[in-house]
Amino acid sequence: NTAHELGHKKEKVERWLAKIALAQSFYGHFYIEHNRGHHVRVATPVDPASSRVGESLYAFLPRTVVGSLQSAWRLEQPRFKRRDESHWSIRNDVLNAWLMSVVLWAVLLIVFGLAILPYLLLQAAVGIVLLEIVNYLEHYGMLRQKEHTGRYERVRPSHSWNSNNIATNVLLYHLQRHSDHHANPTRRYQALRDMEEAPVLPTGYAGMILLAREVLDGRPDQVSLAAIDMTVRRNAFGRQVDSFETAVPVSALAGPPVTAVFIRAPWVERVGPDVEVLATVETQDDPDTIVAVRQGKAVATSFHPEMTDDRRFHTLLVSMVLEEV
Repeated sequence: NTAHELGHKKEKVERWLAKIALAQSFYGHFYIEHNRGHHVRVATPVDPASSRVGESLYAFLPRTVVGSLQSAWRLEQPRFKRRDESHWSIRNDVLNAWLMSVVLWAVLLIVFGLAILPYLLLQAAVGIVLLEIVNYLEHYGMLRQKEHTGRYERVRPSHSWNSNNIATNVLLYHLQRHSDHHANPTRRYQALRDMEEAPVLPTGYAGMILLAREVLDGRPDQVSLAAIDMTVRRNAFGRQVDSFETAVPVSALAGPPVTAVFIRAPWVERVGPDVEVLATVETQDDPDTIVAVRQGKAVATSFHPEMTDDRRFHTLLVSMVLEEV
């Protein structure tokens, strides 16, 4: 992520530092493809770094790794063709990035011997996979429309998933304010803004990395945490465009109804005998559709309590923790 931040800057020294940061994972071509490829083609079918609706992480990984490499190589060729020079040159940013990796790995192998090779391969694989998992989350299912001219519409805030989660924004240089990053790629991370019109992830990237395999695609064989005895239906309230707000009375909270924000929300279709129903809303299918439950130390809601100034749900969770302590 440090390499990503440095690679967007205008100063040459910072761009070279980006290549150096990518050298250890042998992924230096990311510097070219991301800046000149992904930022141009984001949220289109031709972008290898934009995941598609229904595409699993396991299908996305080989497509993006291979596609990004091919894209970076193709992006460098026209620069040399304009000069009537061969792209097989040390000035080719793909080749000089790989050369850095070769030199770094060679030095480490000379100093530490072949015993270090498995660790070099492991750390490179982990780094690449983590980078591409974040790519998977950032634009999952987003698609820009083609205009009558044949060109894609301009990138809008709605073409990137965002999260204003404090912990992972601190760890990832505000990368989760991703809509502003695409609008202003050279803007320093400290100045990136949270955009109200952007779609919001239910948690930060760190949480989604842990949950993505279970949440995004709803495979028949997916494994859940099974913390609450209930059956839920994914995206029951509709797609992103069907998001809405409504007042919902919550039995466990004193005072007026909460303003509930529903974004691609599920609902609960069945609860076990030990589950307490905290809130329901009226839908076409059921006048008492369950949207909030509690069992033991676990609370689940279909809506986003963190998206309003009402902190009563947070207070409830804190009080439950204090009771256990």
